[in-house]
Amino acid sequence: MKSLFNFKTLLVSLSVSMFISCTNTNAPEMSSTYTALANDALGTPIGETAIIDADLTINTFIKSAGIQKVGASLATVDPDAAEDAAEAYPKVSRISEKDAYPREFVIDYGEKGYITRTNVKYKGRIHYIVSDITCKKKEYKFDNFSVNDNAVEGNKTVEVLSKGVLRFVSEETTKTAKGEHNTYRYSERKRSIIDPKNSIKVGDGDSDSDDYTVYNYSIDVVIKGINAKGEEYSMKTVEPLVTDYNKKGFAKGIISVTSKKGTKHLDYSKEGSNKEVDYKENNNNNSENNSNKNSENNNSNSNSDNNSKNN
Repeated sequence: MKSLFNFKTLLVSLSVSMFISCTNTNAPEMSSTYTALANDALGTPIGETAIIDADLTINTFIKSAGIQKVGASLATVDPDAAEDAAEAYPKVSRISEKDAYPREFVIDYGEKGYITRTNVKYKGRIHYIVSDITCKKKEYKFDNFSVNDNAVEGNKTVEVLSKGVLRFVSEETTKTAKGEHNTYRYSERKRSIIDPKNSIKVGDGDSDSDDYTVYNYSIDVVIKGINAKGEEYSMKTVEPLVTDYNKKGFAKGIISVTSKKGTKHLDYSKEGSNKEVDYKENNNNNSENNSNKNSENNNSNSNSDNNSKNN
């Protein structure tokens, strides 16, 4: 089970230097500029933030050896919670058989709500599923879940493609209590560690602590969705986004952003808040030109062969 517990560092690192923080659960007043649209879409939605919290709770449960018993549960107590609280949340239960895979757990935050240390209220459940003993694929599913009374629906999959390379696929719909400012986002991301030797350790070095390593990453994304203003958008990386743990956000990379107004390219190596640039995807054009040239050459060679045979 050690391999399952060690997987925590993979998900903990998601919250550090990966995306521009965007965890405000109130409906934001967003600008319609392409840069603002992209920054919002590349941020961490409230559901993914809840998954990061749930993963840390799961690791506490696994470490407690509750994993050894079917139906075992662990209730964690918020140090600021009232002493006479009827029940302690969140509760973690393993609902799959001991030696069975996929292995499934449920993190239950209760129907009345659990207030986190950051003063965010979670209600409902998150299902956590591990594919096999290698722990190379994990899945999270929201079950009647909400964040600050904003309903969150959807799921997320985390898959290890190779050492230092992860693939994330997530789909999330957020509905406000009043039914206004609903949002939707579907995201595919491939994240690769850049120069693993150039990393920093976070923590006190105690083997029992929650130490983790922060890396720089190269990230490819394909995202589509609807923001809180009802604007539909899609975006993809033209040149991989690169993080720098010494900075907030991305150090470089180019994405194309499409909305009802058209398509623009954003260059994250550009200084200032406006990242829009004039950019032509020459690689694609060059590929098409090379393909046409090769086709012409092949036709020419074919004609030469035919002429030779005819002679």
